[in-house]
Amino acid sequence: MPTVSLTDPTPHTNADAGLIATNNGNLRTLLNGGLDGANLLGTPALVSGEVPVWNGSQFVRSSVTRVGATSLGSGTPDATKFLRGDGSWQVVNPGPTFTYATTPPGSPTNGDIWYFVDSTSAPTYQWTMRYNSSEATNKWECVGGSPVQLTVAADVNTASATFVDLAGGPTFTVPRAGDWSWRIEHEAWNATGNSVAVSAAKNGAVATAEADAVKTLNTSAGNPGITGHWSGSFTGMAASDVIKQQYRAGAGGTQHFLNRKLFVIPIKVA
Repeated sequence: MPTVSLTDPTPHTNADAGLIATNNGNLRTLLNGGLDGANLLGTPALVSGEVPVWNGSQFVRSSVTRVGATSLGSGTPDATKFLRGDGSWQVVNPGPTFTYATTPPGSPTNGDIWYFVDSTSAPTYQWTMRYNSSEATNKWECVGGSPVQLTVAADVNTASATFVDLAGGPTFTVPRAGDWSWRIEHEAWNATGNSVAVSAAKNGAVATAEADAVKTLNTSAGNPGITGHWSGSFTGMAASDVIKQQYRAGAGGTQHFLNRKLFVIPIKVA
């Protein structure tokens, strides 16, 4: 590299034009890209590939021979990691996986998302399920979606004092074991007035319970009648168990039921 020789001028004396010209040329070389390790302090001088560091007053030689991944943070860097703000190399969290299918993925991890449908081409329901590895059994929890709605408009009747099936149901077969939420509705009337119509949700083979029933009182005779609704949940259901609506007549004889509706949505499933 070029050397610059600097001497203090003496008043009223002639300057050496050759020395000035040489120094100017050398300065131009340095300022136009001629700086190298020998221009910086260090014992020995910097060599190719070394990185100078500022010690508070000047640049000096450091122990860093190159700026590489291992020099930037703690831990072992590789292509799967990123440098976190605390100066450590961390594995990139890929986030949850998303599955759109009639059944959940085979090897889920905590937080994975499954879009639970009955058909991938023409679904009648779509529920968003999140995998919770902390759950003991039913690890897929429903976090979004609308209930499936089953409606039977036909007017049918019964005089039975105990719960019975009526044509059309409605019914829903649960596709997976777990806990399911439901809601039932009916419109009822009879020919005499001052009558009670009752419908209830039934849990598979379990006996229909009055606690799961909605009762409507018709004070006047004829149609249109009174509409009522009730909601609840069934826990510990098995796959292929059926939730259905059953009916009975209370006071007043034969009861007519129409516009019957059943709404079902999972709470959490296996």
